[in-house]
Amino acid sequence: MGFFDFLKKPKEEEAKPVVVDTKPIEVGIDSLEKRINEYVSDMLSREKERAKDLYAKIREDFREIKKMNKELEGKKFEEKDRMYSAVNMIKNNYVNRTFGLLGGVPVIQEMNHEELENFLSKTTKVLDGMRKVPPKQAVLLSKYFKKEASEIVKILKRIEDNLKEMKGLLADGKSIPLVSKITSRVDVMKGMNRKFRDLEQQEKILKEKTEKTGKEKERKEEDLKKLMKSEGYREHVDSSEKIRDLKREREDLTSEIREEFSSVKRPMKKYEHVLRSDSSIPREKRISFERMIHSPVKAILSEDGESVLKDIIYRVDEAIEKRMVSLKDSEMKKFREFSERVREGKISDVRKKHMELKERIEESERGKEKSGVIDEREKIKREIEHSGHEISEYKRNLESISKGKESVKKEIIEEKKRLEKMIESEIGKRFVIKMF
Repeated sequence: MGFFDFLKKPKEEEAKPVVVDTKPIEVGIDSLEKRINEYVSDMLSREKERAKDLYAKIREDFREIKKMNKELEGKKFEEKDRMYSAVNMIKNNYVNRTFGLLGGVPVIQEMNHEELENFLSKTTKVLDGMRKVPPKQAVLLSKYFKKEASEIVKILKRIEDNLKEMKGLLADGKSIPLVSKITSRVDVMKGMNRKFRDLEQQEKILKEKTEKTGKEKERKEEDLKKLMKSEGYREHVDSSEKIRDLKREREDLTSEIREEFSSVKRPMKKYEHVLRSDSSIPREKRISFERMIHSPVKAILSEDGESVLKDIIYRVDEAIEKRMVSLKDSEMKKFREFSERVREGKISDVRKKHMELKERIEESERGKEKSGVIDEREKIKREIEHSGHEISEYKRNLESISKGKESVKKEIIEEKKRLEKMIESEIGKRFVIKMF
């Protein structure tokens, strides 16, 4: 038998089946831990008290080992024996190793499942470390330090037995791990419930925002209707129609001018050849003539358009007389008729009407700008559009939150069923947990 060999583990008793009380007990998630504690309070108190007692005994036994270790540290084997050096070295190594292991025994601050599990795990490692002595060293220690070695073996056996009992208190079906498991599950469910409530609050806020923004949008739409029925807006519409009519009239005059000039297009183009070769004509005047030939409407409507037109008609007529420009009879006839209309002021009258229409259009447009009704209309339209975008965004977020709620609710219901089943199997009571 080895120096630190212990007895085999006794067979554990088979757990008795839990008798289930089928009468349901409704309880809210926040009250569940309290109700569970009420059902297991007596057993929980006894088991915690026993765990506390075991902890105290184990700590006391380790203090005893420390005391004996110090005594063993001071012992020395007789120098006359040939094993003197080897035995003392083995003993000193064991003592130093034991002192190092003793520092690994944790202190329990509160007698709960987590701290007891931690104590059991770390203390079992310390115990295993103290038992791991090579056979040869164990034989020498038990032979030359028999009293001390024998006492240490007894203490370690007591520690092992007490740790086994403590492990039993933390096994499935016992009140300490049961309360811990329920507390852990309840914390998870409370976290899920908080998440669900947060989503509900977000949903409530978004619904309020959607409703508020919807009402604001309706008010703005009413404001827009009122604006478009207002006298100022009617005046604006009338002004717009007036401007449209004036522009149409002006376009008719533009077409008339274009038509007039089309009748003398060929004589003008033929005169252009004379114009290019006549160096006596100043450059600025030549440019004005070319503009009248190629862009007659724009040229006639310019500031000096009328005088340029009369001048070029005179010069074309002069070129014809000097036979510098030759025309067909039909072309000549059209040119003479056009010249006559220019001299009679008919082209000038059309030009003046065109200029007057331009001024009236500009004046009407300035009046529209001053009224501000269009700016107000566009402002309200932008606000309505912005509100519409906000409402759409709120609705998308509400849809996302609704899906999130359904997902969390499903998780809560599944976790709730698992917890109810666990409680029923552990303590024989059928709890119905209320969450929503």
